[in-house]
Amino acid sequence: MGDSGTTGTQAGIAIHNYCNRNVVVGCLSALNWDNGIEIYVSSGVTTINYQNIVVGNICYKNGYAGIMLRQARYCIVANNLCVSNGQRETNPATYPHRASGISLVADAGYESIRNKIIGNKCFDDGAGTQYAGIYEGSNCDRNYITDNDVEQNTNIPIYKTGANTIVKRNVGYKTENHGTVTVTGDGSTTEFVVKVEHGLVSDKIAVSVSCTKPTTAPPSYIFGYVSDEDSDGFKETLVITVKFDTAPADGEVVEIYWRAEVVE
Repeated sequence: MGDSGTTGTQAGIAIHNYCNRNVVVGCLSALNWDNGIEIYVSSGVTTINYQNIVVGNICYKNGYAGIMLRQARYCIVANNLCVSNGQRETNPATYPHRASGISLVADAGYESIRNKIIGNKCFDDGAGTQYAGIYEGSNCDRNYITDNDVEQNTNIPIYKTGANTIVKRNVGYKTENHGTVTVTGDGSTTEFVVKVEHGLVSDKIAVSVSCTKPTTAPPSYIFGYVSDEDSDGFKETLVITVKFDTAPADGEVVEIYWRAEVVE
């Protein structure tokens, strides 16, 4: 608690095999040869580290990941600052977990699951080494990655593999969005189509739409769908159609509210 691990020849702070229910809080781990903070099980060791907490630390310019969880379960990693890690990794595209702000990895049969990664800020301050903000590798699932700030990493804000991992409300990796658009009546038009870019990281999204009621009559239907308007293979555009049995009056403005959320 409140300690520091800097310029070390290995990891700055290490919680290794068979270590459970430890707390790492308020520490500085910087310029180390290996990971900044690691909750780690050595390769080939058949165990899992449970219920460790890593909160409120600074991990800066370490050789590999800022915070590394390997074969970890029920751990909490929250409110940490992970900046420009991955200093020693020369091939981050092949080994992104070694050049990330926060990494979760595991061997088959010893999955890293049910961890909470919440409220962290992971970014590269210009060093060009922190490839990913938060990286969830193979054999990881059912983790909760939410409310982090992952802008300004060199390549990947968040990478996840777990089909059941929840990723929500992260700055720099938008999985939810909403907005308002308007249509204006001319006294004769009864069907309006508007288009807006949803701005999400995936086009596998659920959409809900509604609108204000004009003085003439409520809409007979309103719906939205996603469309690939620029033909690049990604459906970036939300197309909203609203129809009225009676046309809105000339000059009458109808507000249309939309919300979209990634479902994969």
